[in-house]
Amino acid sequence: MKRITVLLMALGVVAAVVGVPAASAAPTASGVQLNGALRVAYPVANADPGQNYGDLYLPRRGLTGPAPLVVLYHGGGWDRSVSLAGLGSMARDLAARGYAVYNVEYRRVGSGGGWPTTLTDVSAAATFATSLGNIFPQVGRSVILVGHSSGGQLAVWAAQHAAVRPAASVAIAAPLALTTAAHSGDANVDALLGGSPAQFPQRYAMADPAAQACPAVPIVAIHGTADRVVPITNARDFRARPRCPSARVSLVEVPGATHLSLIRPGAVGYGQTLATISATVAGVR
Repeated sequence: MKRITVLLMALGVVAAVVGVPAASAAPTASGVQLNGALRVAYPVANADPGQNYGDLYLPRRGLTGPAPLVVLYHGGGWDRSVSLAGLGSMARDLAARGYAVYNVEYRRVGSGGGWPTTLTDVSAAATFATSLGNIFPQVGRSVILVGHSSGGQLAVWAAQHAAVRPAASVAIAAPLALTTAAHSGDANVDALLGGSPAQFPQRYAMADPAAQACPAVPIVAIHGTADRVVPITNARDFRARPRCPSARVSLVEVPGATHLSLIRPGAVGYGQTLATISATVAGVR
């Protein structure tokens, strides 16, 4: 318990240094509309206007009240080579199903991110998302965080550490056992945290969702059995942690789905990904 307390205190210091904003920060919209979305910046210390923003998709179906908000974090190995565009189709499909969607961009390795900036960016975005309803009446107060691959690790991490916690998190094909992934040779993890688990054990203890206490909000992992980028054993290891009930952490295994098919419209498992997100929202409303 003493070790966990020290780590959480250290995490608080990291957040304070980079200036994770309060949930009351007012949303600001650029007025730029791209592919049906409104670009909305989120506040964070030393923000990069070219990276610290999200594309907000408002629900396209008639509603009797504000819609649940799905916050998306794209994958790409935490590297600058991949952007939020990778989840654009999913964002539009979720909006068509009646959800509000905030598709988040953040600083990545090679563009000012890495330890600790990437983590505090996504936490800041998650906290900020809870204020979107202040100026967009279509956006409700029920928020879930969803991420693919490395973005799934970020979504679960933000769910555990954002100043205002979401209702739940969904991780798609994500390396939730982060230290295990590093030991298995995933060089992207080393790049994110600046080195190996042996070099930076405290960073791994803070960043690895599997090293955290049983989460306070439900975590749903969805993973394809044919994933060759992040093997499904990683998700199974995360789910198998002791003293964490299935109601809090669950795993949906999709036969034949690959790392990318779960987020590609029409591909194996994509429909199940959307259904899992919908079921998660329904379970926490």
